[in-house]
Amino acid sequence: MAAMSNMKNLKVVKIQPILWNSAKSRFMSSKSSTLEGSTTRLASIVMSAIVLSGTRLDKFIFTRPYESGNKPSATVGCHETVFHMPPHHRALFKDLKEIDLVAAHPSMLYHQMLDTFFAFTSGPRESLTSLSIRKDAPTIDDLVLDALGTVVFPRLISFNLSVALIRYGTPSTLEKFFAKHGQLQYVQLTYLDVGATAWRSILGGLEANCRELMALRLGWLRQDNQQVAFGDS
Repeated sequence: MAAMSNMKNLKVVKIQPILWNSAKSRFMSSKSSTLEGSTTRLASIVMSAIVLSGTRLDKFIFTRPYESGNKPSATVGCHETVFHMPPHHRALFKDLKEIDLVAAHPSMLYHQMLDTFFAFTSGPRESLTSLSIRKDAPTIDDLVLDALGTVVFPRLISFNLSVALIRYGTPSTLEKFFAKHGQLQYVQLTYLDVGATAWRSILGGLEANCRELMALRLGWLRQDNQQVAFGDS
């Protein structure tokens, strides 16, 4: 950890999440959030090193091994406890330009996770240009978007939400988010189930509000327990 204090030019940290089934792993991996080989434990060590060294990053990223053949559900997420820290430690992350999180099934109560997630992601709200939130299980993610819905990221141009079950809210939480971020240029929505909310409404809101959109990736979407007509595109 002390060695990181000498890396004055370090601006990007990437963490390789553990996979649920990894026969080729060089390290002992674990699904438990507390054991040495878990994604949460690895992330906790890295976060501690960042805080102790006073390093200020531009990008904090969990890499995406599933892009080379594994499904996103194969990735073991990081529990939100890693991001629970005092304000003076969170201040080190206030200049982040890119956040890519792979989150585990919530280990806290609803309001506790909401507070933790909001505190970490809202810190760099003035500088953030890219935000990606992925889950390791299709848990209800209205709480994540509810947290995001309380803050505006004025420079955000790229947004990704993957592996989520969104059931509540009229208009939907996604529509509210897009209405506040008309400057978005790149949006990716994959492995999402919006319950009773119609995808036609969500995409209509995206079209109406995000006039600067340059790229839209949609894949494996569902509503009312039915797969939407289009697949990965």
